[in-house]
Amino acid sequence: MCDDSDPSAYMSMLVTANHYHHKVSDQQLALLRDELLSWFNTNGRGFPWRDKSTSLYEHVISEILLQHAKAEKVSRVFEQFFLRFPGWEELESAEISEIEDAIR
Repeated sequence: MCDDSDPSAYMSMLVTANHYHHKVSDQQLALLRDELLSWFNTNGRGFPWRDKSTSLYEHVISEILLQHAKAEKVSRVFEQFFLRFPGWEELESAEISEIEDAIR
């Protein structure tokens, strides 16, 4: 078995198994899932878009912002951005320069 703090050995096992076309058992997948979730619960960073109360709109816009900026930057502008553009209609009617200003 692998050290609980490092799920990389499980990932390596799955990649190797996939490379050689070995079937990974449901039990192995369940173990990997549990190990990754445990690792994330201990080591994962908290970001506002991971909050369960985050709307679909906030998730979609966050994903778009994350394609163009680091997570720390998006985290810093998250609250103010959604106060300024609380929904699709406000974002759609905004000028590009207003949106760019909101993410600076």
